Amino acid sequence: MVYEDGAWQAFLEQIIRLVSRHGYQNFSLSMYPLTKFSKWGGIDKKLIAKYHADSTTMQRYRARKKGYCAYYFLRWKQYAILFKSTGQVPPGIIQDDIFLSISRHSINIRIGESVVIQIVQNDGRITAKLDEKTYKGLKSKLFYAANDAQKKRNAKPLEIEYNKLNGLPCWRGILQQKRRLKRYCTKLAKERRVTLNASNLRFRILRQPHKSKDFGTLPSSDINTEVGV
Repeated sequence: MVYEDGAWQAFLEQIIRLVSRHGYQNFSLSMYPLTKFSKWGGIDKKLIAKYHADSTTMQRYRARKKGYCAYYFLRWKQYAILFKSTGQVPPGIIQDDIFLSISRHSINIRIGESVVIQIVQNDGRITAKLDEKTYKGLKSKLFYAANDAQKKRNAKPLEIEYNKLNGLPCWRGILQQKRRLKRYCTKLAKERRVTLNASNLRFRILRQPHKSKDFGTLPSSDINTEVGV
C-alpha cells in the first residue's frame, strides 16, 4: 500500500495496526533515493512480487495456518517498509533482506524538517513518540517563547507555541511527552513570574481513526485505551 504525501498519519496508524493487532513484529525499512523518484513505483512492484506482499487477507490467513510467515508492504514518500509475521519463510520466497524486531528496534519516520516520530514497543505495547532530538527541539522553542512572554508580560507567546503541539497525532507516547511539556511550560512561567492559565494550554486527546483497506478502522475502545485518558 502506497500513501499520498499528506497521509502520514494514516501511514503511522497502519504501521501500529499491523504490529500491534496483526502480529507483524518484524520489519525491514528502506529509504528510496530521492534522485530515483521516477523509479519508485517499479521498486515497489519488485519488492511486492519478491515477497508476495500483494496476497489477499484469506491467502495470508491460510499460509499462517500452515506455519508460514506473511509479508506486508507499505510506503510513504521515500520510506518503504516490509513487515513480516512469525513463521517459516514460505517456499518460493528468498528472504535476503534484513528484518529487525520491533521489540528491540524502533521505526523512525521523519514527517517534517524538525519532526521525527518513532514507532516503539513500550511495556509490551506499541505506540508512537517523538524522538529525543525532536523533543529537545520543542523544549527549546518553548524556552524562547517563555522569554518572549516575560518581555511582553503576557503568557500568550508561550500558549501559542505550546498549542502548536495539537497538530501531532494522539498516541500514548506522544501524549506523555505533551504532558511533560505542559508541566515544563508551567515551570517556565513561574520562574519568569508570568501569569499562565494552564487551561489555555490546550491538550487534544482524541485521535481521528483512518480506515485501512485490509483491516478497517481501529475500534473506538482501542483508541480510548491508546490515548491513555
